[in-house]
Amino acid sequence: MFFLARCTATDSIESQKKQESYKSEKYAYEVQLLDPEYLTRCVGFNNLVMAWLVRMVDPKQQHPALQIQFVLSYLSVIDLPEALWIY
Repeated sequence: MFFLARCTATDSIESQKKQESYKSEKYAYEVQLLDPEYLTRCVGFNNLVMAWLVRMVDPKQQHPALQIQFVLSYLSVIDLPEALWIY
């Protein structure tokens, strides 16, 4: 019986430590999401990556000067198998 009580106390301490860890992670995420400078840098990085990817797939290598046409722009969203996961 003493062993069971001891395991329960140890489990309780470990679960409290995990809860505190989760809370600190949550607060860190909240601070990041509420920081306008951080969000500006994230959006800027995403724009850079998107522009780089578009330049990589442009067959004529003229992306900023000419707008490229994607094959997917002619398809309906319903035609795409990934669209089924959205709904």
